[in-house]
Amino acid sequence: WFKAYPETKAMLWGGHLWTPSYFMSTVGSMSKETVKKYVENQLTEYNDGRPRT
Repeated sequence: WFKAYPETKAMLWGGHLWTPSYFMSTVGSMSKETVKKYVENQLTEYNDGRPRT
């Protein structure tokens, strides 16, 4: 990206497009139990505990 659009590097925080840390989002009005069930459903023996893609 920066090779094609070098002017954008100066506009971004430290010249980075993505952070190496974490992602956070809200779940709206879903209950804690609904979110827990969703997360548990994403973990399977076939993906070694990683979320489905």
